[in-house]
Order: sequence, then structure tokens, then C-alpha cells
Amino acid sequence: MLAPYADSHVCWRTPGIARPNVFEIDLDAVVHNVQQTKQFVGPDVRVFAAVKANGYGFGLLPVGRALQDAGVDALAVTDVLDRAVLAERGISPPVLVYGGNHIDADVVRAIETHGFFATITRRAVVVALAASGCKERRK
Repeated sequence: MLAPYADSHVCWRTPGIARPNVFEIDLDAVVHNVQQTKQFVGPDVRVFAAVKANGYGFGLLPVGRALQDAGVDALAVTDVLDRAVLAERGISPPVLVYGGNHIDADVVRAIETHGFFATITRRAVVVALAASGCKERRK
């Protein structure tokens, strides 16, 4: 186990619903699953973990931290603002922003400033990135 969590479970209750749902996430299991995945795919394969939609409703921050502690190579989000929330709390792996975002000058600046990976889903995204002078980075 890489990260000893004081409370290794995240509990999420859906408020305002007649039949509230309760989800429990074992963060130690998240860490274990990442370790197993990395072992299976080997050192030459990068592992990205999705934390979109507030960690699929299980908590962007606790799940993001567990994934970082487990050694994922990058996180994937749908909203560029999620990256800022993660960074404010010291969760700092590289981030892939899924397609579907409107790419404007602000998003391009965020990509360059915060080191996002942009998802290219259509020609308009390439044109917007090229028009802004977005620099190519390779690691």
C-alpha cells in the first residue's frame, strides 16, 4: 500500500432523492488497482486515470490524491477548471482534457500554462490551437 489513508473509504450520498443512494469507495483498493494495472502493462506504458464528473461522483480530490499516490502517469478530466481544483490541493500529475470543450483563447492559455494534454476531436480544435501559437511539448 502506497498511501495510508486515515479513512480509506469515501462515502457519497445523493441528497434530495426519495431513495438516497450511498456509494462507498475504498481508496486503498483504488491504489491497489493502479499498482496492479501498472504491473500488468509494464514500465513502457503510461497509465491515465479518469476523474471526470467529480471523480465519477466519488470525489475529485480524494480519488485524485489516491491516484496520484498510486503513481498514475496522468489524470483525465472533462472540465479545465477541475485541473485548477486539483492543483490547489497539491494534486499535480499531468492532465488530459477530454474532447467536447469549446477551445478558445482562455482554454489554450490554460493548456500552455498548466501543461494539459488537449484531446483533438475535430479540425476546429487544431485550427484554434495553431492560431494561438500553442507550443508543442514532448516528453
